Amino acid sequence: MCHDDGVDITVLGANGNVGQVVVREALGRGHRVVALVHNSDPFEDDAALTVITGDVRDAATMRKVAADSGAVISCLGTFTRKSGGVLGPAMSALVEAGGPGGGGPVVTLTGAAAITADGGLQPRARLNRAVLQVMDRAAVADSEAHLATLRSSSLAWTTLCAPSITAEGDGEYRLDPTMPSLRRSTSRLAVARALLDVAADAAAHARGAVGIHPPR
Repeated sequence: MCHDDGVDITVLGANGNVGQVVVREALGRGHRVVALVHNSDPFEDDAALTVITGDVRDAATMRKVAADSGAVISCLGTFTRKSGGVLGPAMSALVEAGGPGGGGPVVTLTGAAAITADGGLQPRARLNRAVLQVMDRAAVADSEAHLATLRSSSLAWTTLCAPSITAEGDGEYRLDPTMPSLRRSTSRLAVARALLDVAADAAAHARGAVGIHPPR
C-alpha cells in the first residue's frame, strides 16, 4: 500500500485513544501517515508523520488530508458533540472530497450494532442496538448515518465493529461477520492492528461491516 510519492495512510481522529495507537503502529510498519486531529497534537516529531489540525466534517479539509492517500482509516468511533454527530458528517465530507486520492479503501471503526450489508440486523446486533439506543440513541444514529453514506458511495470500504475497547491487552484479534457481544472487550492495540490489516488487504473490502472479536 505504500507509494513512491505522497502519503499512504490518512488517520481521522488520530489524537483519540485508538487513533494514537493506529498512528504508532502504522509508522512502525513503515507507512507514511497524515494524522488529522481536532485540537491537539500528542505525537513526537517523525519524518514520516504529518499532523494537520482541522474539522473532519469539512470537505475541503478531507480533500487536503486524503488527496495523496492510499487509504483512509477513521478512528472517530461513534459519539456526538453538542453540535451534532461526527462520524456521519465526516463520511459525508470524505465522500464529497472523493475519498482517498490514491483510490484505496476507507476503513472505519464503530460500535457493535452495525446494520449488515443487506440492510437488516443480525440477532446479536439487534440486541446490541436496543441496548445502545437506551444508552446513547444519538450515537447509534451517527453510526447508522455513516454506514448509509458509505453504502451510497462508490468507495471501497469496510467498517469494523468493536465491543468495549480497553487500554490494556495484547494485539490478537479475529474478524467475523457476526457482531461481538457487548459483554466482551478488545484492546486498543488489537483494534489498531485490525484497522491497519484490513486497510492493507485489497480483497477485504466487501462494502460491509464485520465484527472484531477476541481470538478463540
